[in-house]
Amino acid sequence: MKKKEMEVINYTQEAYNELPCDHVLATITAERISDGNAISVLTEIVESGALSIKAPNVLMDWTYKGVQVEGVKADDIPGKVEPSVKLTAEEFEQTTAQEMAKYIAEYTTQARAGKILLVLIDQGIYKPTAAHMVKLTNGRITIEGIELPKKNMKKRASVLITGIVVNNEVQVGA
Repeated sequence: MKKKEMEVINYTQEAYNELPCDHVLATITAERISDGNAISVLTEIVESGALSIKAPNVLMDWTYKGVQVEGVKADDIPGKVEPSVKLTAEEFEQTTAQEMAKYIAEYTTQARAGKILLVLIDQGIYKPTAAHMVKLTNGRITIEGIELPKKNMKKRASVLITGIVVNNEVQVGA
């Protein structure tokens, strides 16, 4: 079944907050995830400090070695042979959350960001906030009181209907 045809899941704030962060939530999310929004959600949670990367091999893995840290063996990590950014161990230690988010935004693919978030949810490591869940699924999971950003809503609703006829009546709308 295509994502666009899937049933939207609606939660109250309380019901969503009570959901365990586990394999079931990851499965529900995986069926409805928007990879295009995943990179945005991942960078937002890293930039806010809600999720911190403390191990250099994690940053290297998440960025497909786009960022490499000196002294870290990268043989087991898929990705570029020649990194775009090289950091010393000391520079990695001093990297701010905003800089980490920038590396992720620049070197992590949308699909990879989606996989990362799903693993974090599946393993019970990180449960997206209600706002992030709605954004991550592009409204395929809704939570009362949370709306999609206006740019997403506009994109979903941008269908030209002027100039069609329904039941012998010309439609004048959007």
